[in-house]
Amino acid sequence: MGFFGTGASFFADFSLVFQAVILGAFIVGWRRVLAKRIDEHQKIMTTAFVLNVVFVGSYMIKSLVSEGSTGFIGPDGVKDFVYLPTVIVHGIASLLAFALAGLTVYYGYTRTVVKKRRIFPKPLQRTTHRIIGILTIGTWALSFLTGVFVYILLYVLYQ
Repeated sequence: MGFFGTGASFFADFSLVFQAVILGAFIVGWRRVLAKRIDEHQKIMTTAFVLNVVFVGSYMIKSLVSEGSTGFIGPDGVKDFVYLPTVIVHGIASLLAFALAGLTVYYGYTRTVVKKRRIFPKPLQRTTHRIIGILTIGTWALSFLTGVFVYILLYVLYQ
């Protein structure tokens, strides 16, 4: 039993909160770079990425060790036209967000130069890092929102 009072497991509730914290960290990091606080941006984004790698690893281990996924017990129409499409979008968005985040971190660390104790991105690579970063935040938000919707379908509406 989870801690939100639904039929979800502790791990499902913890996953929801953990992903919200990670998304929040990405948003805070993004706001730091907009405020030209580059060092804070880099630390926050790196920490959020490492936390997500830990989460994805623990989620994969949990999925392999436990009995598998939670079955949907709602009506067939909701399952076919709402639940399954949402799970598919969530899965694709999650994989894409994870890959984009890795690429964003890579460009952030490899395409910068250090001058006078401040980090200044090179103009062209900064654009690449920035574009991929914006795509990453959007994809991450889509992954999170569809994950919340799947949680609601599984554990709140049809438990």
